[in-house]
Amino acid sequence: MNKLLNNILRINGNIIIPDYLLRYRDELNLEMDEFILLVYLINQKDLVMFDVNNLSSKLYMESNRILELISSLNEKNYITIEMKKTNGVIEEYISTELFYNKIEGLLLSNAEEVLDNDIYSIFETEGRYIYEVSLYNG
Repeated sequence: MNKLLNNILRINGNIIIPDYLLRYRDELNLEMDEFILLVYLINQKDLVMFDVNNLSSKLYMESNRILELISSLNEKNYITIEMKKTNGVIEEYISTELFYNKIEGLLLSNAEEVLDNDIYSIFETEGRYIYEVSLYNG
């Protein structure tokens, strides 16, 4: 591979898609562009400043499309727009707290389903069988 191209590809960084997004993609009911924006947002360490031009350039989407996606994710209760005053200037940030609440609910309901099954049926569905064994000391 061309060395310059190789360096450019490495500089741009990566976006990681968490396993739980893949596991619950049907329940989340997200369009592809919504999915991309949400993945970008959750990959950020802090709140993301609501800067349409920056998001547009980072995600290679039109500014109008970014606004539509923000509105849609807000209506689905996955994100909220928060205002914070910094050095006398009010700035808008995108919060994904509601999204994490939704994922938490999905994870907990899945855990409850697993707990509702007894240990024998869980092992048997995986093709393994448990036999009662008595151990005697002596």
